[in-house]
Amino acid sequence: MGLYITFPLTILIEIGFPFLLGYWVIHRYQTKWRLIWIGALIFLVSQMVHIPLLDGINWLFTNNVLPIPTGIQLILLNAVIGGLAAGVCEETARLVGFKLLKQPVQNEGGAFSLGIGHGGMESILIAGIPMALTFFSMVAFKNANPSDPSMDAVTVMQIANMWKMSWYTPLASALERLVAMTTQLALTFIVLQVFLRKSYWFFVLAIFWHALVDGLVVGVEGTNATGGMILGLEVVLGIISAGIIWYLVFRVKTETPI
Repeated sequence: MGLYITFPLTILIEIGFPFLLGYWVIHRYQTKWRLIWIGALIFLVSQMVHIPLLDGINWLFTNNVLPIPTGIQLILLNAVIGGLAAGVCEETARLVGFKLLKQPVQNEGGAFSLGIGHGGMESILIAGIPMALTFFSMVAFKNANPSDPSMDAVTVMQIANMWKMSWYTPLASALERLVAMTTQLALTFIVLQVFLRKSYWFFVLAIFWHALVDGLVVGVEGTNATGGMILGLEVVLGIISAGIIWYLVFRVKTETPI
């Protein structure tokens, strides 16, 4: 019974929360939905480079152009490549977006709008929609008979096993997305400093933080760490990202501009 509650709640958070946050930002800063949708487009554009880049790197290893390492070296390689690829592609797209849109987004409200669009689209595509499809399949085939010749027995058994998961398991995905959105907002505000403080070192810092966050998670996932340990790491990194937002949005206002 619990999964009938936690699955829809998780889907609501992963798909609905970005819209709720967008509504708040629009009324708080008098921005437009257009900027949020542009932030979503920036994420999509970054993936048009990010995904082929990873496919190209993977091709180099699978075709023996580059030697495939083993053990800890493989874990480190996956962490570095995964982190840097995400950081370079997404932060470059974010920087170009700020530069092209200029004044409408080179401020606090504009950064919030782009960040929510970027992180929200990621949440919807990577987590919300797949979670919804999974739950719909679980409900549709819950009482399916694996011996029915019209059904795929393996799929039926997989769905039956999904119903055995703990009631709180789907909520871990929701928490992960909330943490990821916090990180995306922090990265947006770091890139904003390129224009507010006239220094491209903040662009380098954004790539570094993005690469570090993604790389650490990818690296730990490659070990024997439990799901709880991985989620705990993500929460810690999310808290640091929240601190970055607090500093750049609130604390920096009391300091002398650079």
